[in-house]
Amino acid sequence: MDEWAELLAQQGQLIFTGPPGTGKTLEAKRLAARLITGQVPPIEAVDETLVPLRSNMPDVVPGAGGAWDIVQFHPSYNYDDFVRGIRIDMQPGGPTYRFHDGPLLLMAQAARDSNGKFVLIIDEINRANVAAVLGELIYALEYRRQPVTLQYGGVDAKAIIPANLFIIGTMNTADRSIGHLDYAVRRRFAFVPLEPSRDVVSCNYSDGTLRDYALAKFDTISKLFVGDESLLTSDYHASDIQPGHSYFLADRQAIDRQANLNRKIRYQVVPLLREYVADGVLRSEAVQRIDEIERELAGGGL
Repeated sequence: MDEWAELLAQQGQLIFTGPPGTGKTLEAKRLAARLITGQVPPIEAVDETLVPLRSNMPDVVPGAGGAWDIVQFHPSYNYDDFVRGIRIDMQPGGPTYRFHDGPLLLMAQAARDSNGKFVLIIDEINRANVAAVLGELIYALEYRRQPVTLQYGGVDAKAIIPANLFIIGTMNTADRSIGHLDYAVRRRFAFVPLEPSRDVVSCNYSDGTLRDYALAKFDTISKLFVGDESLLTSDYHASDIQPGHSYFLADRQAIDRQANLNRKIRYQVVPLLREYVADGVLRSEAVQRIDEIERELAGGGL
């Protein structure tokens, strides 16, 4: 986490990349908390730590360490949503038009008025056309403190991205239907890969029996992607595709954690594996092994 914090301080913005279930959004939140408070919250306390620090909360005090916010990109998300757009207000005398600042400009303004650290998390950053969403602010991300003329508001409408505003994105590497970031955007970001980790699964359990049970499930599904028994097609890399460790972490508050784990795998991982077969990520021979995994889960064992 210290390495990531130093990287973010150096670059200004970074993106966590990896397949589903590798904790990209969680790590983005933990890093945001680390920057704002100076402490890394335990996994189970991340949201509790961040709720009072979110920028749209009324009790957030500018200058008291900073604030954060999160947005999620999607295919219809655009510059008008993220930077600045024009909104229509219906009035009795007819419609009126006003400029509306999006999350980026709002956070930039808050950061300029404060000595604290501000973090904007962009979840699923590559689901939108990032170059179009950022527009001229691509320049401002690299050249902090230098004003950039905005599309809306005339020649006097300027935007500055201050040095105390940090941007953290998350990117799902398994979804090839999403466009890649162009080089102009990519050059402004540092990239941190997060891969499926057996160690994370192991460290999550104090009960040895449950730990072995979860690791056995992780290993069985991993064999579809890595090793001599892999059925991954040659166009894909396991590090981009393999379901991540979070699928194998039973909820701590569950009454029956083993049953909770089985449900996560049966209803989240197994459908994902079948989709991989349909999309040509896994070879057709994987269907038989996926059927076996599902039968064993239905029976409560592996």
